[in-house]
Amino acid sequence: MTTEYDVTVPHKTGVSPIAMPPTKAIDPERIGLSKSLMSSPCERRGWFSQHVRDNDGRRLRFPMPERVTFGKAVDVAHGYIVWHERNGLPWTIGEAVADGVKEARQDAASWAEITDIETFVAQVHTAMRKFMEQPDGLERLRPFIPGIRIQGNDGETLRSGDIIGTPDYLLPDGSVLDVKTASRKYSEDKFWKSPEMGIYALLATALAEGALPPKLIYQVYVRVAQPYWMWIETEGTGDLVAIGSDTADHWREVVAFDDPIKAAPNTMFCGDCPYAQPIPDIGFDGCSVGRRMPREAA
Repeated sequence: MTTEYDVTVPHKTGVSPIAMPPTKAIDPERIGLSKSLMSSPCERRGWFSQHVRDNDGRRLRFPMPERVTFGKAVDVAHGYIVWHERNGLPWTIGEAVADGVKEARQDAASWAEITDIETFVAQVHTAMRKFMEQPDGLERLRPFIPGIRIQGNDGETLRSGDIIGTPDYLLPDGSVLDVKTASRKYSEDKFWKSPEMGIYALLATALAEGALPPKLIYQVYVRVAQPYWMWIETEGTGDLVAIGSDTADHWREVVAFDDPIKAAPNTMFCGDCPYAQPIPDIGFDGCSVGRRMPREAA
């Protein structure tokens, strides 16, 4: 397979643009308790994300750190490969990387945070090459690709009442798989200590009309000196669904507060919180805690 590509120009794959992999486009006007909201480590930041809007009534968007942009590029490149495999279409690593980088570039403010584009692209390429080569990469996923659904229910967000979320994949048996990039390996307690998979378990169960997802799976690219892909899974249980439901109940109350002072701040995360300081253009005074944090303590 060739790896030659140019990420500075629109990439041509020979595939009709009418039929391309669905992407996880986040609508800034969306309504509901999102997985992203309920994964916030700070109640007040979550409250602000729901209530502070721009002059057109849309949620605010902020530049993301390099690790988030990298994760987006890998996620999209991964989806490009899986979609082409599922549909029996040819692809190359270069095309997958170009598609991932192109998607990352759509967020111009976050892309501007990348100080070394050549190294960034090379690292995305390394991730996808290792996805091809390592046993916990494409080889591990391949048996599930026939019938796999991509980006939720093939581009459709999963819903249960006011709860919304879009896992990367639903396997043919209803299991949930999410792709991650991380600076350290995942352990099984990730399924329980983060609310993410509890919420996805709840949404997948609702989609399947009460049937629990057999497995909840993370396929993780561990970004260390010798990077590698890992696969970690756990059984889908009623307990995880209940945790997802309790998490939603809690955040439903937080979002309903009429004043952000009622939402608990987490000062461990003030340093990179985009709501910490005032945003004069929209008349936002900033978080009453974050704006008072000494720079060296934030």
